[in-house]
Amino acid sequence: MNAMRKLSILISVFVLFGLFGMAFASAATVAVDLAHGENEKYLAEDVLEYGTNKTLAHGIVKTITDVEWGYFGDPMAADTLGINHLLEKR
Repeated sequence: MNAMRKLSILISVFVLFGLFGMAFASAATVAVDLAHGENEKYLAEDVLEYGTNKTLAHGIVKTITDVEWGYFGDPMAADTLGINHLLEKR
């Protein structure tokens, strides 16, 4: 094989991996276990500076957006978290 053909195959592999890799990453679901009384603080809430209430960091769900979030535990927390309960039908 000549060098140009090897290079073109290598570039094609990187392009295809980039296209399909993003599709696979965005299809992933991250499940959070809130079934045993775990605290969901900072999962959806922002981290605020004490005394000034200045936002230091956004909640994890707002920060990591390339996955689908879900949780199991108390189904009533869906209203405050803004993510799907895993037993909930979509």
